Amino acid sequence: VQGIAWDDLLHMPDKAFFRRRGVPSFQLVGWQGETFDNVPDFTGHLQRHLPDSYRASRDFKHYLDTLTQVHDGSLALADAVHSLPSLRRVGGVCPCSKSVRWVNGNGAEGQAADLGGQASSTEPTPAP
Repeated sequence: VQGIAWDDLLHMPDKAFFRRRGVPSFQLVGWQGETFDNVPDFTGHLQRHLPDSYRASRDFKHYLDTLTQVHDGSLALADAVHSLPSLRRVGGVCPCSKSVRWVNGNGAEGQAADLGGQASSTEPTPAP
């Protein structure tokens, strides 16, 4: 039979896979909805399903550190969710500064997450 094979289809991950916010945040749920008993097994699963470039990022390292702390009981789930950076629209008077940036989720308005050693602010940069 000719047509589209099962492997040719785009497969979406389970709704709870690799979540940082909401009800399933920081649960050890795999790509197809399977559950894991410990963080090392789940980390191996993530390494098989996430791209190398993302796994090498600071964001992924922070996620794994936070995931480990949540599951060993040293960090509350609510605190873990609030520790992650989020995208917010920030800008000043200059039209070029009206962009979306990663900022800390700890309620500190105007403080950006450390991105490459540089922090940004919601304050406009004065023109030279």
